[in-house]
Amino acid sequence: MRIKKTENIFSILKAGRGVFENVNVDAIVSIFTAKRQPLLNIFDYVGAEIRLKRSVDKSTLKPPYAYDWLFSDFVDLLSKIAGRSETLSDYALCENACATSDAYKLQEYIQEETKQTDRNEFLRIINTGTIGKYVSKWGKREMVYLGSRFARPVVNKKRFQEAFQNSYGKKSVKPKLILKGLNLLDACLDMDGATIPGKTTLMVTSDDSETLKLLLAIINSSVAFFYLRRNTQHRATTKGRLSQKK
Repeated sequence: MRIKKTENIFSILKAGRGVFENVNVDAIVSIFTAKRQPLLNIFDYVGAEIRLKRSVDKSTLKPPYAYDWLFSDFVDLLSKIAGRSETLSDYALCENACATSDAYKLQEYIQEETKQTDRNEFLRIINTGTIGKYVSKWGKREMVYLGSRFARPVVNKKRFQEAFQNSYGKKSVKPKLILKGLNLLDACLDMDGATIPGKTTLMVTSDDSETLKLLLAIINSSVAFFYLRRNTQHRATTKGRLSQKK
């Protein structure tokens, strides 16, 4: 609808949650006209007053025409960041770590590390809950995986590679970044390929260690955090800009 009707939308009013009694939802009022409108007017509802926040030239808007970021107090800065010609996909590939079927299949191979476990024969496993900025939280935070809990989860390396001879099994043992796959992106570095990513994670692979370190710093930076928090339009498109494969 946004694509079809962008030319005719006149204004958007963000009324918030104080409009209707006993209804805890954000109210948005959109006004459309029969005539084409070159500008999109953005209004805020403050107290009992409607205020014009800004008017935007529609020629500057790009598909998929998400409008909520236009309510931000940092539109100029967000537009400047988004307007950069370079993307992270120019330097490395970011994609889902594993398909849903692989994520469920992996569950039967996960076990607890013991004192007798030979580190060379096993791979550690982390998921969204055990990924921190720059560092893995493996062994420091309990991993919950499809309802099961593990303090020090590992998989037998030989069994894993025999069971997963697809792209997941091959790329999981490469040098890489492992990212949280939900909401904001935190990333940790796995230079020796000894840690495999589990369900709901993303992975950035590159043969160049310096590239991985650079991307790690960018993804975990306060600028990236600001961009994702403030620019809700790009929460949906960030993965695309990272060349994430579905």
